[in-house]
Amino acid sequence: MGDYRSLFVGSAFFACGGGVPYEDSISLMHSSTRGANTYLVSLDGFSPDDWLCTVYAIGASGHGQKQYRSFLLAIKCLEEHLGAKIKGVIPGEIGSEINAVWVANQKSIALVDADMVGGRAVPEEQMDIYGLYNIPTTPVVLVNDQGDLIVVKVAHDSSKLENVYRAFAIASGGYCYIASRPISQVKAKVLLPGKTVSMAISTGRKILACKTVPQLIDALRESCDSRLLAAGKITANVLNDVPGFLSGMLRISGSATFSGKAFEVHYKNENIILLCDDEYMCSVPDLISIVDAKSLMPLSNSLLQKGNNVLVFGTPALPIWRTSKGVAILGPAQFGFDHEYKPIGCEDK
Repeated sequence: MGDYRSLFVGSAFFACGGGVPYEDSISLMHSSTRGANTYLVSLDGFSPDDWLCTVYAIGASGHGQKQYRSFLLAIKCLEEHLGAKIKGVIPGEIGSEINAVWVANQKSIALVDADMVGGRAVPEEQMDIYGLYNIPTTPVVLVNDQGDLIVVKVAHDSSKLENVYRAFAIASGGYCYIASRPISQVKAKVLLPGKTVSMAISTGRKILACKTVPQLIDALRESCDSRLLAAGKITANVLNDVPGFLSGMLRISGSATFSGKAFEVHYKNENIILLCDDEYMCSVPDLISIVDAKSLMPLSNSLLQKGNNVLVFGTPALPIWRTSKGVAILGPAQFGFDHEYKPIGCEDK
């Protein structure tokens, strides 16, 4: 797999403002000593008893420089704990799969065409498929930039683990690097939504082919049922003091067909809720993605600035997240909003 640009552009759209800026991911892989030597394999491409795991970083998006080699120590220690080799690396989420891509590339093992969340990025440890089914994420190996290492053998509450990981990251200067959720192929096939990496690549190719805003709107509608919810200029980016997270609120003054409207996007690493004139428009678990109106490229929240002209898209989440349990884990109430979740797209039916 060498089409890193399509992968990381597409995944930046599904990252909902979180994850890693796509240019950084592209640059890292192009500078890799192993070049394009990464291969993408579906869950069906492994043997039933093959071990897979995920790698991901926890910290405040946009702060500090990641030291990717720490992942190699983390996965080595996980293999030693399991007494087995890891045959494939699953992205922790779409939007930060650079971690899994880099590890797969460096270790010459497969990048698994799935992710632990299900087609998007999320801000907290327990907000993934494991959390949805109350499955323990342990054993877990954590490593920081200084080579300090923690092994969590057993834990029964992933929300407590989130606090531990976040505190370790902050104390270590910004990030910690995690190898966790070891799983056999036979169990992964039942548990994880597949083809989410392929979806990112396909969507990235369509975004890159667009030259105008109408083309982009049509391409995203066709690719992932996205629809344009807002367009305008960022008039303010108000940051919140939330240790370990990039948290804040964007104000957008509507333009063109949205002229006269005032929008707000509240984010906690990822975009959480979109309001128009203080009225609910869209929220988690559905996806809210911000795109630069000139370049037509998806934007990370760490790069947004006052004066940017942007487009705001909403995309339906996978059906598993639209269940009552999914909304209980990743709905607006989990982030302090009293708005009732309304699935985007239902108004079209």
